Amino acid sequence: MTKLICIAGVRHVGKTTVLETLIPRIIDRGYTVVAVKYSTHAHELDTPGKNSWRLKKAGAEITAMVTPEEIAEYRPVKTPIQIRDFLELYREYDVVLTEGISQDNYPTVEILREEVNLIPSDQILNRVATVSDSVLPTNSKLFGFDDLNSLAEFLIAEFID
Repeated sequence: MTKLICIAGVRHVGKTTVLETLIPRIIDRGYTVVAVKYSTHAHELDTPGKNSWRLKKAGAEITAMVTPEEIAEYRPVKTPIQIRDFLELYREYDVVLTEGISQDNYPTVEILREEVNLIPSDQILNRVATVSDSVLPTNSKLFGFDDLNSLAEFLIAEFID
């Protein structure tokens, strides 16, 4: 069964940096990993003027760029995506790590950095860990940016194994 763990925090706080450490540690333990970057605002994902973009503008509901190594698919969502949708979409993988989204009661690691933001979000329902460069009072496990290997071990033991 696919496991889902969220990495949350404000912009430029270090979410990607944390994921860059977690992903290889989880893979080294034999798991397959999907990383989903979520944005709260719309972006033009395809490159304007490229063939796939032109085909979309011509009316195709889904366009895809396919190479021998990768597939990039562009499709509109008919209803707003929910985090639980990733479990079905990536069901053949062991772990889905989301960056920038925390919904429902999925285990969430919040990233806080002194120069960016030290105020925990009141929107996180299941904060299981906090990564920070400051010592903070928290009701979750606290890890420093220099101790991300321990965070990986904690997540594997508690939520993946």
